[in-house]
Amino acid sequence: MAEAPHIPVLLGPLLRAVQPVTGTWVDGTFGAGGYARGLLDQGADRVIGIDRDPAVFRMAEAWAGAYGDRLHLVQGTFSDLDRLAGGPVDGVVLDLGVSSMQLDQPERGFSFLRDGPLDMRMGGEGPTAADLLNSAPEQVIADVLYLYGEERASRRIARAIVAARPLSRTGQLSDIVAGCLPRPKPGQSHPATRSFQAIRIWVNDEFGQLVAGLAAAERALRPGGKLAVVSFHSLEDRIVKRFMQARSNSAGGGSRYAPEAARQEPAFTLPFRRAISADETELAVNPRARSALLRVGIRTAAPGRPGRSGGPGPAAAVRKGGLMRSVLYLLTALSVMGLAFWAYRENYRTQAAISEMSDMQRQIGRLREDLGVLRAEWAYLNRPERLRQLVDLNFERLKLVPFGSDQFVDVGQVAFPAPRTPEPAPGFDADVPIERPAGFPPRRPQESTP
Repeated sequence: MAEAPHIPVLLGPLLRAVQPVTGTWVDGTFGAGGYARGLLDQGADRVIGIDRDPAVFRMAEAWAGAYGDRLHLVQGTFSDLDRLAGGPVDGVVLDLGVSSMQLDQPERGFSFLRDGPLDMRMGGEGPTAADLLNSAPEQVIADVLYLYGEERASRRIARAIVAARPLSRTGQLSDIVAGCLPRPKPGQSHPATRSFQAIRIWVNDEFGQLVAGLAAAERALRPGGKLAVVSFHSLEDRIVKRFMQARSNSAGGGSRYAPEAARQEPAFTLPFRRAISADETELAVNPRARSALLRVGIRTAAPGRPGRSGGPGPAAAVRKGGLMRSVLYLLTALSVMGLAFWAYRENYRTQAAISEMSDMQRQIGRLREDLGVLRAEWAYLNRPERLRQLVDLNFERLKLVPFGSDQFVDVGQVAFPAPRTPEPAPGFDADVPIERPAGFPPRRPQESTP
């Protein structure tokens, strides 16, 4: 048999995770055929290879015949794999990465390092990247770069793309993006990496195809069948992770703000709690595996959930994301305006309170000064020598008498007036005893005074 054109990522861990390999399997992203060959060599009875790019089937003619009827190749998208498979299958494999063969062909328009036509279509159908970039509004392009590429400078790049229209070459787009970003430091990726990734996802509706493909795999797998998905960046892995968590009922529960949704019978079980990544041995042989993550699910007997094939279209998710983003911007702006008004009002009240407090402090200071003056005057007026002078001046007029020793006596010698005894009321006889009402305690006898 001829050697495979390239080294498939995480092939060994994938084959170990899905053992035993038996029955019919679907390789939904056939590409160079690395996973299909591995599955056939491990004992799969039949592998159905699906790919939207007709060029991969021409490349596989050199070795596919050695497997005879065990390998069946079909042109299409993996979002239709349940229909293309023709019946229940025992396993589905999806490799979400871009084939290195496509990156190495400048005429495909995927590479920012090799100049070529700005195409980026996987299957040669639908609008090209140049068509979309030359016709889409600036806001849509910015949303694509931000949502699909997580590019922080999305608005600046979108503005430069619109200003440079029409675009037709990958080198032209690469230079525009690089001109909007700082020069990369040694070891950093090319400045256009995120933008080219976002535009490729946009052109091929990769996220819509992924969501539909996962649902199609759920419908196609028979109980006990295995689903293995290899992703290469966080956005793809996030979709796969949430799908498997939702279908296995392993997602987090509700909260006071988001009540828990009604749970359905789980369609998958997850044999591994975390995604599988490449080990050091594979990284030494295949550096492309450094960002790859493998997630595996095993189908249960629960009925598959209905869903449509195909994705929502290249710009449907972007329009929805752009609308949500605009609403978020509006709510943020209103919140900032409200906070600014509240801060201005509180600042005005604070300044008024500070001014009032300063006035009160000044008034208190003045009153303390007046009190100090009054105390000083009172101390001056009550000086002993001044009081003596006043006595000398007013002695005769006030008929004052000098102190004498006879003016000081014992308290017992002072003749106090006798206390006044109240007169008895008319008709009151002091000799007649007073009868006490029933229930009152008897009067205590008076003690005789010695």
